Amino acid sequence: MSAHDFVIAGSPAWIGSLEQTLLPWLEAHRASYSGLFLLADANALPAGQGAVDALSEAWGDFHRCPMILSDAQTYTPGDAEAGKTLLSCERIWRAMLEARLDRRALVLILGGGVTGDLGGFCAATYKRGIDFVQIPTTLLAMTDAALGGKVGINFDDIKNTIGAFRQPAAVFIDPTFLQTLHPRELRSGLAEVVKHAYIGAPELLQYLQQRPHVLNAPENLSPHEWNRLLRASIAVKARIVSEDPLEHGLRALLNFGHTFGHGLESYFLSIGQPITHGEAIAAGMLCEMEDPSPADIALLQPLLPPVSLSQVCWSSLWAFMQQDKKNDRDRVVIATPGDAPFTMRKTTLTPADVQGRWQRFLGQTGQA
Repeated sequence: MSAHDFVIAGSPAWIGSLEQTLLPWLEAHRASYSGLFLLADANALPAGQGAVDALSEAWGDFHRCPMILSDAQTYTPGDAEAGKTLLSCERIWRAMLEARLDRRALVLILGGGVTGDLGGFCAATYKRGIDFVQIPTTLLAMTDAALGGKVGINFDDIKNTIGAFRQPAAVFIDPTFLQTLHPRELRSGLAEVVKHAYIGAPELLQYLQQRPHVLNAPENLSPHEWNRLLRASIAVKARIVSEDPLEHGLRALLNFGHTFGHGLESYFLSIGQPITHGEAIAAGMLCEMEDPSPADIALLQPLLPPVSLSQVCWSSLWAFMQQDKKNDRDRVVIATPGDAPFTMRKTTLTPADVQGRWQRFLGQTGQA
């Protein structure tokens, strides 16, 4: 098989078709594992059926656990997030027990960010941890969620409040899955691409600013454009996670936009009207920037939630933000890019700061 494209905190990652990456890797590691367990988002499984069939032919019988994270017949943004719970974990752990998985079993996780977070957490805690590989099927998962070893679930409507660090044995990114995604889901993933551009890829930021069609009509991008975006974005995360895998320092920079963003995401989840993760993070970045420029606003505007954000009461937002994992002694702390690539500044926010930034954001985006 070809050499890996990236190494992220020790985990190799490939970009290419699953037949050319995943299958050869599994064959090379066959002796290391007692069996396979496929955990797949049922909605993503059809697009990966060819690889699954080839795997079945090469490996023989293996256990499968399709997860129905959304019963909707049409695209409903963010609805899978409601399935990232302890109840879903119980279903997966029970399926693992019924499959008689031992500690040498390998879990294949095929799906978006929710499936990867949930499946990775279950693998990390089953019998004190078994190996898993990530096969991300959404842009958000390819550029962020499946990379870096953060796994976890939501609890009491609070994003990712229960979780762990455990690096995948490998990550396999097949860009053909992007052809199956709704444009709104593509834009959600592009928010993380933009975040990485601000953090450590000024040339990527310039590329996005000069090509508004990328964020406005991502469904029309060519394979060449997707390949360029994926590689540039992943390179930023790979460097940071490899330098700081357990978030003792610079890795906190990857949370840019997430303090406000997770607050927004939790708020809309709590009222039963979920927005996508990327939409929340796009809004969060504008809120967390010290002084967003007209260029910043123009760049991120196409990625914002297509709902009225003026309905969000800042006190509710503040309450969710107080649960953020980065907080220090009940103080809300945000991490934002410094003046140079891969540098970070941290700012502590008071309730008045949060209210002021929220009102500024509403005014700048025409939602006041």
